Amino acid sequence: MKYIIPENWHYSNFGLHLITPKIHFGSTQLNFKMTLDSGCWWKHPRNNDDYDINKIYGISYGYHHTNSLRLGWVPDFNSTNTIKIYGYWYQDKKRTTKFLCDVLTNVEYNVEFKIYEDNTDIYINNRQSVVDFHLPDQCKWGYYLFPYFGGNNKAPNNMIITILR
Repeated sequence: MKYIIPENWHYSNFGLHLITPKIHFGSTQLNFKMTLDSGCWWKHPRNNDDYDINKIYGISYGYHHTNSLRLGWVPDFNSTNTIKIYGYWYQDKKRTTKFLCDVLTNVEYNVEFKIYEDNTDIYINNRQSVVDFHLPDQCKWGYYLFPYFGGNNKAPNNMIITILR
């Protein structure tokens, strides 16, 4: 599905996925293909908030600011059409990020999350990264998290993120 973040917005597809969230019950694996279009990269940072991590896709366990795991992105302002990809997660309300790799705009990437009791493996085109996110003890349900721009800034132009599950 194509998720469009319009210029001067935070939410993709006007936030319609917030009205009817996609619920899961105990998912420990997430597989998808992602493509970030050229609108996800822009030439110059407008201010320091342009270094905030924008969100691509992920999964929560309960409320997403308590326990969740997502991929995030920031343009590499030193390299045209290169995007820096991060693991972005909340564990017991504490937010953590970890740089994972660089990707190019308009190229499809295979992504897989394997969530275990003590950590998570994230694969991007079979390149493995390990992050400290682990399954919460109590909560075995949650919802999927869709593209979002920000931090504080709104999208500087239209962006399209394609997610195929």
